[in-house]
Amino acid sequence: MAQKTLPNPKQRRVEEGDLLEIDRGTYKHWAVYIGNNEVVHVSGIGGRVASNSGHSFSVSGVLFNKAEVKRENVFDVLGTSKCKVNNSKDNGNKCFDPKEVVKRALRMLGPLDYNILWSNCEHFASWCRYGKAISQQVLLKCDIW
Repeated sequence: MAQKTLPNPKQRRVEEGDLLEIDRGTYKHWAVYIGNNEVVHVSGIGGRVASNSGHSFSVSGVLFNKAEVKRENVFDVLGTSKCKVNNSKDNGNKCFDPKEVVKRALRMLGPLDYNILWSNCEHFASWCRYGKAISQQVLLKCDIW
């Protein structure tokens, strides 16, 4: 079995506190790399829900109505998706020390009020690294974290 590499052998080594952008096709999923092949990220809980139910959202094509911040093995989160380190928001934003980024992510483990426009996985990851909830996907900066 070939050894798994993260995220791409041509890129620099992934370090604690890096943000991972995971290509899910129609959207990008974001996670905070915390070391030892683990990430902290926003994930759905509660299983599948009816597609017409009020506040649901989709993660990898599965609809959920609740979210939580989870600590998981990076390769379980990636599945077959492509991934890259994306700390591009470092330009113009002061980032925390990597150990502080990890602490901020781990402090948030548990249930989360999810909203795709102002409380999504990219908002979470950028809040952990910069103290600002920024999402380029929805072009919003929010101060609710």
